[in-house]
Amino acid sequence: MIDDSSNNEPGNDSSVSDNSSGGKSASNKSDHNESVKKPVYKPLAKLTLATQIALGLLAFIAIVSIAGVLAVYVLSAAGAGNFAKSIIPILAVFDQSHTLVYIVMVILFIAWTRRAYRNVITFNVVGMTHAEWLCIFGWIIPVASLYIPVSMIVEIWKASNPEILDEAAWKLSRDSKLIVSWWICFIAFGVANLVQLSPLARKYASPEVIAFFNSLPVFTLMSLWFIAVCVMAILVLQSVTKRQERKRELVAFAK
Repeated sequence: MIDDSSNNEPGNDSSVSDNSSGGKSASNKSDHNESVKKPVYKPLAKLTLATQIALGLLAFIAIVSIAGVLAVYVLSAAGAGNFAKSIIPILAVFDQSHTLVYIVMVILFIAWTRRAYRNVITFNVVGMTHAEWLCIFGWIIPVASLYIPVSMIVEIWKASNPEILDEAAWKLSRDSKLIVSWWICFIAFGVANLVQLSPLARKYASPEVIAFFNSLPVFTLMSLWFIAVCVMAILVLQSVTKRQERKRELVAFAK
C-alpha cells in the first residue's frame, strides 16, 4: 500500500504558511499601531519667547514710525523741509522691515498654536472640538479664519487649566477675557486698516475723506491700535504658556 500521508504534506505546509503570514500581518498591524504615538510634551517657552520678540519688534517699528512721521510734520511746519525729507527714506526702510518681521511673526504664531495644541493632547484631555490641521489652515480659510483661530486658542487655554486635571471637566473652565478682547481688537484693526488702504474706498471717497485717511491723527491712532494688539498678543502667549507649564507639573505629579 502507498502511504497517502505524504500527499497531505504540501497542504499542511500551505496551512502553516497561511497561519504564519496571518501572524505576520497581525504583528505588522500591531507594530504600526504602536508606531502611531501620541505627541510628546514640549515646553512652549522658547517658541513663546521667539514669537514675543517678533511682536515686540513690530510694536517697536510702529513706535519709530509714529516718531518719524511726527518729526516730518514738525520739521516741515518749522521750515526745515530738506531735513524732513531726509527722514522719509529711513521710514521707508522701517516700513519694509515691518513686512518681513510680520511674516516671520505669523509663521511663529502658527507654529506656537500647533505646539500648544499638541501639548494639550499629552494632558489626556477628551472632547477637543478642533482638529490639529486647523492649527495651520484655520488661519487662512476665508471667512472661517475670522473665528477658528480664536476659538482654537480659547479651547487650548481652557484645556490647559492647571486647576482641572479631569479629562473632560476642562470644558467647564471660563473663557479667557484677554484672548477674546485681543481677537476683537485684532479683527477690528484689520477691518479699519483694510478700509483705510482699500483702493476701492479711495476711488469713490471724496478728497476730504482721503485727506482724513492720510491725516496724522488717523495714522497715529492706527499705529497705537496696532501696538495695543501686539502687546495683548504677547500677554496671550505668556498666559497660555504659564498654564501649560503648571498643568504639566501637576499631571506629572499625579502620575
